[in-house]
Amino acid sequence: MKLKKYITTISIMIFLTFIILISQSKIGVLKDNIEKDARKAHKIPEEWITAKDVNNNLGSLLFYSEDLSNFTFSIYQNKPGLSFGYFFRLGGGLPEISDEILKVTSTGNGDIFLSLNKVEVSRIEIDNGTNTKEILIESTKPFTVIIPENSDEIKFYNIDGHPISNDLIIERKL
Repeated sequence: MKLKKYITTISIMIFLTFIILISQSKIGVLKDNIEKDARKAHKIPEEWITAKDVNNNLGSLLFYSEDLSNFTFSIYQNKPGLSFGYFFRLGGGLPEISDEILKVTSTGNGDIFLSLNKVEVSRIEIDNGTNTKEILIESTKPFTVIIPENSDEIKFYNIDGHPISNDLIIERKL
């Protein structure tokens, strides 16, 4: 009988600890729930369109109205170690996203690029020293792309195939 009470007490304590951790955002958001979490936390209208890219370390979401007059972004990070899921790290409506390309560097995880794509990016070339990878972008649509940290050179090209000036890429650290 004592063993049963002991097990019940321990189970209740574990359950309560888990509830406290969730309520204090100590346990992250599952990969599949990042968009839902960002929409709720930032009160993003349901009709806004989402451009997103999520890998094992980072999640990047760019929300925008159909006419591109309003937008916001959210970046999540999956912390190493004893964590479960992704945690919000950065977000808002930085003006660099509207007219240029915002580059957010996450040391150890790579770079995130976000843009409403007024510069008409149609492809990105990623060179890691041995191979070149190409990512095609719809030149009339906003985008977000996560590029691995081991990429030596990243080049953006417009719809005419011309390289986009590095002056149009604004850098920030995560």
